[in-house]
This record gives sequence, structure tokens and C-alpha cells, in this order.
Amino acid sequence: MLTGGEVVWPDGCDPDDDEELPLPVSIGGKKVIGIEDGAYLGEDLVVHSDDATATFHPGEYEEARTWLESYYENRLDDPALASERIKEALQSGPQFAPSAE
Repeated sequence: MLTGGEVVWPDGCDPDDDEELPLPVSIGGKKVIGIEDGAYLGEDLVVHSDDATATFHPGEYEEARTWLESYYENRLDDPALASERIKEALQSGPQFAPSAE
């Protein structure tokens, strides 16, 4: 499923009838230049999915906050709370120590 605005297909392409679809020309007015791992790529396109993850290390709060703001851009009920939880997690370090074997 494509989200993020109107999808413009190449002339003659019918996404409801064609079995193999070519790359869209644009999504939400942003040019599509390729596809990788099922995600459309373009200079101004940002991949969004409900199961996306990002990894940050202790001390990387600013990087995590920037990612949170850009990735979830106005889609969080309480961005300040989410930001605070991330900050606490990154300051506290790992919650589980690796087991010694």
C-alpha cells in the first residue's frame, strides 16, 4: 500500500489492471527514482511504516529526538512524552546485561 499523497503512474499504466507495475512517476509530488526492499526511493521521499525501528546508543538522545520528530512528524498524540521516554532510556543504558556463558 502506498501512502503519502497522490500516486502518479506512467502514461498507460492502470494499477488496478496491470499485474506487474512499473515505478510510479511520483508520490505526493515527490519524484520516485527506484525501489529497495519494497520501499520506493526518491530524493525527497521518506520511508514510513508502522513497524519501523531505529537503533541509538546511550548518549545519542539528540539524534534519536531528531529521528522521532522527522519520522513521526505530527503523528504522535504526545511527542513530548515520547521524547522524554527515549531520553530516559538512552540515559539509563542497557536494561539487561548479557548472560555470562
